[in-house]
Amino acid sequence: MKGVLADRMEIMTRLCLWLLAALTGFPACPAHAGLAPPPAIFVVTEDRAPQTLWLGNQPAGPHTAMVKRIVEAAGYRADIQMYPWQRSYFLAQTRPNTLIYSIARSESREKHFLWIGELDSGLRWFYRRAGSRQPLPRTMEDLRLGNTTCVVQGDIGEENLRQLHFMEGKEFVVAYQRKDCLKMLLAGSVSMLLEAPDGLQWELAINRIPDAAVEKVLLLPSSHTQPLYLAASLGSDPAMVERLRNAWLALSRSGELGQLRRQRITAPMNYHLPH
Repeated sequence: MKGVLADRMEIMTRLCLWLLAALTGFPACPAHAGLAPPPAIFVVTEDRAPQTLWLGNQPAGPHTAMVKRIVEAAGYRADIQMYPWQRSYFLAQTRPNTLIYSIARSESREKHFLWIGELDSGLRWFYRRAGSRQPLPRTMEDLRLGNTTCVVQGDIGEENLRQLHFMEGKEFVVAYQRKDCLKMLLAGSVSMLLEAPDGLQWELAINRIPDAAVEKVLLLPSSHTQPLYLAASLGSDPAMVERLRNAWLALSRSGELGQLRRQRITAPMNYHLPH
């Protein structure tokens, strides 16, 4: 009797996989006992809370949930590793069949990655300490000449500042992590930092610093055209990339990715990375 049931289960499972593959181009059946696990894809990212963070001993956040769902819908499983951005970026440039998120899509990066699908906007602002007696900069030229801005090493913001002819060491400095820029700003070592609003709010919350301690100054103009993406390294399997793109498109049209993007995570006390 057990053998008959097992045979029926295998037949139903194979039929399910065949039908969904024919209709969608990628499998979406749940895993069943006795079936081999889906192949893993190596995925790299950074601590970019609240969109991507380490929580409950695993990667979490809205962007992480979106990536996991895309990879799953394409018939794979995501092996997500979280590193400082500079290391993740290097791995995604040098290791085939590697995914990276959430990476800003810019003109200079266009030919260095295979772009799978947009996850979110990438708007970034210049911030300064509240209560500054210095005149509020009204243009990028005012900001460039009268201030020193902190930006994370290897971040798209560093690239943007260089394109705007900011001089490193005088008009901008680089820090290893986002939290370092906030410390430098509050200590008076720099007069500005460049960050996304939700990211800065997270850093303020976990450090128990009131939002009123900083104020917005100017929007980085180029961030309008640099959305955040899931991308693959050059040399990745074309079939894998195509399945991922099909999965992203189907999930975007269904509204599922939008629902995951709108998830909200409250900053926990004593938040820290495992690395």
